[in-house]
Amino acid sequence: MGLIKDTKIGIVVDDAKKARANGQTVFVCLFKSGGLSGGGVSGELAHISAMVQAVESEGWRLEQASYSDAGGKVDRMMGVFRPA
Repeated sequence: MGLIKDTKIGIVVDDAKKARANGQTVFVCLFKSGGLSGGGVSGELAHISAMVQAVESEGWRLEQASYSDAGGKVDRMMGVFRPA
């Protein structure tokens, strides 16, 4: 993985761990991505997939998501997680 992707994943994992340790029952996280890696209109948002998987590996389950398409620039997804 790249340095930026690793840094983003590290930040969300740290936040997810803190939320669990504080006994939170909801964890809301904003994910930012550079858009589709393939440059097309459909496809995986690999950075966001990796960040969601990292949060879920800390005992959270993605329950709801909202996505904002910035035309291939900085796309955003807000995820609402609950304990798995």
